[in-house]
Amino acid sequence: MKSNVEEIIGKIKYEIEKLRVAYYRAGESSSQLSDESNLGVCLTVLRHHKNQAIIAMEKLEDDLIEQIQKTTE
Repeated sequence: MKSNVEEIIGKIKYEIEKLRVAYYRAGESSSQLSDESNLGVCLTVLRHHKNQAIIAMEKLEDDLIEQIQKTTE
């Protein structure tokens, strides 16, 4: 169980780092896209990584609840 929790925490940290990168890239402009298009792409990427982090945290929550239930039985 501990390694499973550590694996999920690692995934969460990875997705959070990708969120940071997407945030900083939103401040950069692409010469091939208009400012609005560039920000739209960055927003889409940001939302994707946010959702991935949420999914990983929900998995961790489910695993911890399952572990608690096993120890109280």
